[in-house]
Amino acid sequence: MEDDITKSATIIKGPWKRQSKKKVKVPKDPIQSQLQEDLVFADNLTEHLMVQLIHTMGENGFVLKDPKFIRDIGFISECCKSIIFREIGLKHPIEAIIQKIMSKTKGQMHHFTQKELFESLNEKE
Repeated sequence: MEDDITKSATIIKGPWKRQSKKKVKVPKDPIQSQLQEDLVFADNLTEHLMVQLIHTMGENGFVLKDPKFIRDIGFISECCKSIIFREIGLKHPIEAIIQKIMSKTKGQMHHFTQKELFESLNEKE
């Protein structure tokens, strides 16, 4: 019986473009319009990346409801958005933080530097 249902069903495969649930007011100024399009693009791409990341982590046993996980994912999301912003010519506030806590080694690899992080935190006190 299940085979009869499966044979008669029409399956349409995606991927589907997600319709943004956010209503966007289109400005009359073309510069503002382009900026708004760029921001929507950055938000949509960041969301897509984060959904994939969170899904993969969930499949690998990460506790997605842990408050620390949620906090860390929020930080990663802003880092992703910062990369996208830079690519489309915009600045993101977290860029300065990333520059402060990451340093280049001889092999051109970047790594987290606790020393610089703690020094920058102590400067603000």
